[in-house]
Amino acid sequence: MESRGLEGVNDLIQRGYTVKIGDYISQGWQLFKKNAGGYIAFAIILVLLGVVLGKLNESASPLGTIISLIVTGPLYAGWYIVAFKQIRNRLPEFADFFQG
Repeated sequence: MESRGLEGVNDLIQRGYTVKIGDYISQGWQLFKKNAGGYIAFAIILVLLGVVLGKLNESASPLGTIISLIVTGPLYAGWYIVAFKQIRNRLPEFADFFQG
């Protein structure tokens, strides 16, 4: 029996959908260029946070892992929130990166 996921893929193929990787990369680059400073600043914050959380994990404390799991998921969601705002032609604010 075929899984639902494969049915969905087959349905897309039958409708003539094609993956346009070049277009997706181009669109992503355009979004990045519109808010490069925000994306770069947020990436720096994530790297610094990763260093701090990595130091907590080095101590073999489960607390570092728990904090990392709780904090990083919502922060990464901030990337999507900002990108979706841009796609909808809404002006994102830097605070939107932390809305996850």
